[in-house]
Amino acid sequence: MSKYQKRAATFSFLCALSLMFGQVTKTSFTYAPLISFFTGYLFSILAAINAYKAYVRR
Repeated sequence: MSKYQKRAATFSFLCALSLMFGQVTKTSFTYAPLISFFTGYLFSILAAINAYKAYVRR
């Protein structure tokens, strides 16, 4: 695996993790779902960029 593929997998995992964390903490922190949504969106964009770089590098 290239470093871009590893980064894409890592960012995808972080996206899912941030969304789950937001749902778990929504009762204790009011804006947790909103923050986790934007954080997950950021991680998914970074994953897509790295996946594209891995595709181009092939």
